[in-house]
Amino acid sequence: MAFKFAADWILEESCAIVISDFWSSHTEDLPTKLINLRLSLKRWSNTLKHENRKMKETLEKRLSELEGSDPDDDVLEEVITVKLALNIEADKEELSWEQRTRVNWLSKGDRNTTFFS
Repeated sequence: MAFKFAADWILEESCAIVISDFWSSHTEDLPTKLINLRLSLKRWSNTLKHENRKMKETLEKRLSELEGSDPDDDVLEEVITVKLALNIEADKEELSWEQRTRVNWLSKGDRNTTFFS
């Protein structure tokens, strides 16, 4: 199975750290290094998906708690912060789905077969 770099990884600060740490700590030949980097990124991605899912649930829970409390300046400020964080998570998810859709379209998309039939 081919390795595909996910576009939403770029939005993660830890992605650059994972890559640079891996690249500086391994001294194999280039093909081996790339294979091992791919495996490292896959492990990191799986962990990241789990962490992001938990963070999204935590943010949604916190937002519902804040919306039920008395609206003062501190609460409104936290509501804005939580909503911004949720929007960032939604943007990451949207970027991921856009990339998947594009890949599917390019591999299985409309080939105008009905037009030429």
